[in-house]
Amino acid sequence: MDLVDLDEVIWTEPPEREEAGSPNVVGAVAFGAAMDELERLGWDAIRTHETALSTRLHERLRSIDGVSVLGPRARPGRRDDEDLAVATFTVDGLHHALVAARLSAEYGIGVRHGCFCAHPYLLRLLGVDSQGVAEARAAVRRGDRGMIPGAVRASCGLGTSTEDVDALVAALAELAEGRPAPVSYVQDRVTGDFWPEADAGGWRAADRPAGAACARG
Repeated sequence: MDLVDLDEVIWTEPPEREEAGSPNVVGAVAFGAAMDELERLGWDAIRTHETALSTRLHERLRSIDGVSVLGPRARPGRRDDEDLAVATFTVDGLHHALVAARLSAEYGIGVRHGCFCAHPYLLRLLGVDSQGVAEARAAVRRGDRGMIPGAVRASCGLGTSTEDVDALVAALAELAEGRPAPVSYVQDRVTGDFWPEADAGGWRAADRPAGAACARG
């Protein structure tokens, strides 16, 4: 699906719409192995780790001027151990897809962006009114996905360390402060994604500083 709101769904064009795929046999085996490992580690240890990451992630994101954390955790009084270590946010003045592209290319940090299969809920969190939805819908019908509203999501897990969270927070602080990009980015209007221009000014994505990533999710 390209865009979903409370009144209408715009379906992705074929062939992508019909790609159900083959049974995920490898995934089923991997899932079993993952469950064995989780049992070995113990759920108390896992919860302690995730609670620490969740607290660090949300508190530090909320401390950055220009970064808005979306969802229930934004309500005062909500305990830090009530949610998973996942945060959805926006950066003032920057398209969600551009934030994701810059985090990836310049800092080596992987995040997701878009509406995360929760279009109506996210549109409400973003404050997109009926006119905004109508404009996005019209753009998608023209083949332009660059106007689809969205946010950025960072997900932590067992493989995430506190240093990884700090790397994300430091990168977002620089973006929110207006740090200029070392290379121009261009948007693919068909997908809505941004990409750094190849070899612009002698800079390549491979030249980005080393940095760990919050796990995709």
